[in-house]
Amino acid sequence: MKKNIIYLSILIALLSVTFYSEEIFKKSVLMTRDLEKKILVIDDRLQEIKFPNFSLKKNKEDWVVDHSILAVKNEKILRFISILKGLSIKDEIINKSLADYTKFKKIPFELSYQGGEVKKFFLGDVVEATGAFYIIENIDETNFKIYLSYDESFFEETYSNQLELDLKKYLRLKYLFNSNGVELLNKKISQFVNSSLVKKVNIKNIRNRAFELDFESGATIPAAPEGIDYKEIKSIFESALNELKIKDIIKDGQHIISNPVAEITIFADTEMHMKLYASLNGKFGRYLKFRDGHEVYELSVNQENLFFLNVQHFWMKKLKINEKISDLDELPFKLKIKSQGDSFFSFKINDFESFEVKAVSNNISKISQTHINLLFNLIFNLADFKEAVYIDWNLQKPRYEGIDLELFGRHFKISQTDQFLVVTDLEKMIEYNYKYNTQIIDADFFDNIFTVTNN
Repeated sequence: MKKNIIYLSILIALLSVTFYSEEIFKKSVLMTRDLEKKILVIDDRLQEIKFPNFSLKKNKEDWVVDHSILAVKNEKILRFISILKGLSIKDEIINKSLADYTKFKKIPFELSYQGGEVKKFFLGDVVEATGAFYIIENIDETNFKIYLSYDESFFEETYSNQLELDLKKYLRLKYLFNSNGVELLNKKISQFVNSSLVKKVNIKNIRNRAFELDFESGATIPAAPEGIDYKEIKSIFESALNELKIKDIIKDGQHIISNPVAEITIFADTEMHMKLYASLNGKFGRYLKFRDGHEVYELSVNQENLFFLNVQHFWMKKLKINEKISDLDELPFKLKIKSQGDSFFSFKINDFESFEVKAVSNNISKISQTHINLLFNLIFNLADFKEAVYIDWNLQKPRYEGIDLELFGRHFKISQTDQFLVVTDLEKMIEYNYKYNTQIIDADFFDNIFTVTNN
């Protein structure tokens, strides 16, 4: 027993020493890295940083991505510059053969300073066992220096240990150096539009008829039918415009853009024309081009973006019921179902908290509360029926059979199709089509809203 206690004490002491030594080692490594020389000189003299597919240029106090009319995201540029500043030398490789440190594809980059000074570098391979990587400084055509390097900048993602952190930083560096700079840019198309100056917008696409938004009147052309109000059309336009984001930039060059699917013309102090295509060099996607513009912007594929909206997106597609239940003592209404011919049956609701329905007409043997609740959710735009998917109007008669509802002196027909619950306002002859869950609502659902006892 005594021996076991002694062995345990020795083991704990050894583990403590090991842990302490490891912590001291880690701290010394980090301190050493912090004190090592930085590879790149990033100061006020720096004018341009060039990579294979893009370059950053100094414009007074700001940085811009060359050959792009897109604005930069300043915080992203500053973050990128901080990564470059964090490239530190661990060691210089003396016995060197360039091929040994660039077995994989090396990435060239260069820095240009005031006075014409240019420094050229290559990003080389990574040492997978340590996470260090090689940066080669190209002195001239025959001379170069090879540095064993680390990225000492901040890294926001999670990692489990120092090696994983260093490897992730190297992969981040490769990605940024190989990119076309789009990650540093403001990707929102809305940056091209000063919405405060917009007076009207014309939208055409292959799915819907062309329409126009008139911001000054707050209306659309074609106009909404009588009884249908407008939403805040400018707010909806701005929100949809703000969702259009650039996925990639295709620079002006040899490419074939085809299959136009939509176009938008914005009328402000000047006229702006955007056209959307579905194919670039035979590849399916969403490709945006401005009239007289040189760049093509690949957009994230979103089937319901601004380009594919229809005019009804800007209308309030819901029944307008002016009466408030809270102002009533009771709610009388009448229903007619197909099985009872042309006869209407009267009902009323006195308790609005339970919404329990009572029959006024004789011979009513059963009333389905589930059916009643769904019916009034439809009429009052509640639960899943806050707005119709679309409306039809200028009807000569209802297109579908169903049950009839008389409420507040108005007459409605409620019908059911394979995809929609349809409420037709028989006074205004407007048909409201609501999406519903076919797994919950069976075919001919409303025919069973109540049962009549035939004497």
